[in-house]
Amino acid sequence: MRSALFCVLIFSIVARLLSAQETSTTAPSLRQWQTKLSPNDTELAATLAELQQQPALIQQLIPELSLILAQGNESAQKLAVRCLEHAESLPDPTLNLLIRLLDHPDNVFRSEVAQTLRQLGPQAVPKLQAALDSDSPRVRSSSLSILNHLVTVDVSTLEKLQQDPDERVRISVARAWLKHGKAGVRKTGELTADPALPVALVAIEVLQFNETDPETAAAFIGKCAHRKELYEASACALETLGRYAAIAIPDLIGAMHKNEPPFDWRRGFETIVHEALTHIGPARTDELPRLIPLLEIPDPRTQELVAELIGRLDREAEIAAPELETTCLLNARESEKLRQTLLQPQNEAQQQEINAKILSCEEAYQKAFRAFWHVTDDVPRTMKLMEQVVAITKSPFYSYLPNIDHVTSDDVRRFVGWLNSEDPHLKETAQSLWSRFPASALDSDLLREATRTIPVRLWTLEQLASREQDADLPIQLAEWSHYHIVGISSAARDFAQLVKAKQLGVPMVVATLRAHIKDKNLAKKANSLALLVALEENDAARTQLVVDYVSEYPELREKALDIFRTQNVIGVEQIRFATDSLADSDSTVVYSALSLLAEAGPAASSSLDAIRNIPESKNTVNLKLRRLRRIAICSITNDKSLYQENKEILDKTKEDPDYVHNPIEVLHILGPRCEQFFPEIESNLSLAPKNPKTRFLFLAPALKALSLIGNERARTILSSYENDRDWTVQRYVRWLKSSNDSDVDGQYFSEDF
Repeated sequence: MRSALFCVLIFSIVARLLSAQETSTTAPSLRQWQTKLSPNDTELAATLAELQQQPALIQQLIPELSLILAQGNESAQKLAVRCLEHAESLPDPTLNLLIRLLDHPDNVFRSEVAQTLRQLGPQAVPKLQAALDSDSPRVRSSSLSILNHLVTVDVSTLEKLQQDPDERVRISVARAWLKHGKAGVRKTGELTADPALPVALVAIEVLQFNETDPETAAAFIGKCAHRKELYEASACALETLGRYAAIAIPDLIGAMHKNEPPFDWRRGFETIVHEALTHIGPARTDELPRLIPLLEIPDPRTQELVAELIGRLDREAEIAAPELETTCLLNARESEKLRQTLLQPQNEAQQQEINAKILSCEEAYQKAFRAFWHVTDDVPRTMKLMEQVVAITKSPFYSYLPNIDHVTSDDVRRFVGWLNSEDPHLKETAQSLWSRFPASALDSDLLREATRTIPVRLWTLEQLASREQDADLPIQLAEWSHYHIVGISSAARDFAQLVKAKQLGVPMVVATLRAHIKDKNLAKKANSLALLVALEENDAARTQLVVDYVSEYPELREKALDIFRTQNVIGVEQIRFATDSLADSDSTVVYSALSLLAEAGPAASSSLDAIRNIPESKNTVNLKLRRLRRIAICSITNDKSLYQENKEILDKTKEDPDYVHNPIEVLHILGPRCEQFFPEIESNLSLAPKNPKTRFLFLAPALKALSLIGNERARTILSSYENDRDWTVQRYVRWLKSSNDSDVDGQYFSEDF
C-alpha cells in the first residue's frame, strides 16, 4: 500500500516539473518574439517576414505590430500590415493606425492596408464610417471603397460625398452607387456630367456593366458622347450595353459627326460608331423623330449609318421614306459630280481622295436605297428609284434586293424590259438582280427571253429545266455551270438532282463538265469536279473519279477533300487520301485533311502517326493548325485530355494580343460527334470576355458546336442566346438555327440587312 502511494506521489511531482518546464519554454518564446519585434531591431524585416509564416502567433503580438505601425520605418510598416491580414480582430488604436495609413502616398501600400481592413469585416465598419469625415481626401476615398466592399453605404452618405471637392472621393461614390439599384444608376448617371474627366470616365465604366437598369444607363452615356473627350469611351460603353443602347443611337450618331476627325480616305470608312452599332442593333421606333433629321447632316458616312438603322425597322419606319429617297438621290448626284472632277487634271493624292469620297457617296445612296425598299415594301416605287439612280450615275446599280414574293405581272414585265433595254447600264442592273424574282412569277416565255442574256442564263436555264423537256437544255446547263459558284455541297446536289430527275442527258452533261476540268480557271475546274461527283451514283466510282483527277491536277486536292466531307463519303480510301494530304505544303490543304480525319473519328486511327508528325510553327497564323491537330487526335482516340492540353497551349500563346484564344474554336469540324465535348462547350460559354468584339469571336465556335449537337439541352442553351444583349450574337444564333450548311467556319454569317 505504502509502495503504491509512494509511486503516485513521485509521478505527480514529475508531471508538475514537466508542465512547468513546458510553460517556461513557451513563455520565453513569446517574449522572444516580442523582443525581436522592436521598431529599432536591425533584423526587424526578417522577423516580420518569418512571422507571416506563423499566423497563429499574430493575434498575441498585435501590440508590438501596432507599435511598428506607429514608429517603424516604411518597409517595416508594410510588412506589419501584411502580418495583420491574419488577425482575427484588432483593438481600436490599431484600427485608427491602419486608417491613418490610408493617407500614405504609395498606392500599392494603401491597397495592402485596405485589404487588411477588408479582411476584418464588420468590426472595421464603424471606424471606416467615421473616417468619411477625415480631412484627407485619400482617407475619405479609400474608406468609402472599403465600406462599399463590406456593406451597402446609405444613400444620405453617398449624396453628401457626391458633392465632395476631391475627384477621388467622387470616383469612389460612382462605384458605391451600383448597390442601390435603379436609383443608384441614375445617381451614377449624374456623375457622367462631372467636370473632372476621371470621374466621368469611371461613371461610364460603372454604368456599362450594370444589369439593373441598362436602358437608363445608356441614355446617360449617350449624352456623354457629345463631349469630345468622352466620345470614344461612350461609344465603347454603348457597344457593351448592346441592344439596351438603342435609346442612345441618335446621340451616338450625332456625336460622331461632331467628334470624328475630318474625312480622310487613308483612315477608311469604318468608325467606332460603326463597330458599336453592329452590336447594338436596330434603333427604337420611338426614336425615329430624333433619327430622321440626322439624314440631313451633309456627311455621307453619317447618312449611310442613319439609313441603315432606319431600314432595319422595316415598315414601322415608313414615315422616313421621303427622306430616304432624297438622301439616295442627293448622294447619287454628288458621286456623279465627283466623277466629273476626275476628268480634270489631278495629282495622285487628289485622285485617291476623290475616289474615296465617291465610294463613300455610293455606300450612302445604296444604303438609303435598301432602307427605302425595307420601309416601303413597294416594288414599283423601288424600281422607279433604281431607274433614277442609274440615270443620274450613268452606271449600273448593283444593290441588295430581297426575294420579292408579291410581285405583279406588270412588275415582271418592266424588269424584263430592262433586260432588253438599250441603256447598257439599266440592262446590266437588271442582269445582276434577275434571280431575285421568285420563279413562280415567271412563265416560260419570259424565261426563254432571258436566256439570251449571259449573266442570268444559268439560273434561267435551271428554271426552264425544272418545267419542261428540251433536248438543248442539258448542254446549255453544263456549258454555263461554271458561272454558278458551287461553294457548298447542296448546290452541287441540287444541280445533279435536277439533271437526273428530268432525264436531261447525263452523258452530254458529264462530257461538258469533263471538258471544263481542263480549263485554266481553278474555280471552274473545282466546280465542275464537284458537279461530276454529284452526278455519279456509286460511292466507289465517286472516290476513284476524285483521286484520278487530283493525280492529274494536284491543285484540286483541297476541293477533293471538301467533296469527300460534304458528300458524306469517308471510307478507307478517303482516309488514305487525307493522310497523304497532310504532307502538302499548302496549309489550307492540311486544314481540310485534318477536318476530314477528325470527322472520321476512330476509323482514322491509322492516320494518328501522320497527324502527330505534322510540324508545328509557333506563329499565330498556325494556331488553327495546332487546334485542328489536337482536336483530330481527340476525335480519333476519344482522349479528352488532349483538349485540356490544347487549352493550356493556347493560354500560353500570346503572340497576338487581339487573337481570341478559344480551345473549342474548331470543334465544329467534328459535326454531330462534337457531342462528346458537350460539358466543355457548356462551361466554356461562361468564360466569354465582356468586350463585345472578342465576346462574339469567343462565343461563335461554342454556339456553332451546340447547333450541331442538337440534343435538348444544347437546343435550350442555344435558344437562350436569341435574346442576348449583343445583336450580333442574336443574328448569328437565329442564322444557325435556320441554316443547314455544315461547312461554315463559325466566324461568318450572312447579313440580315
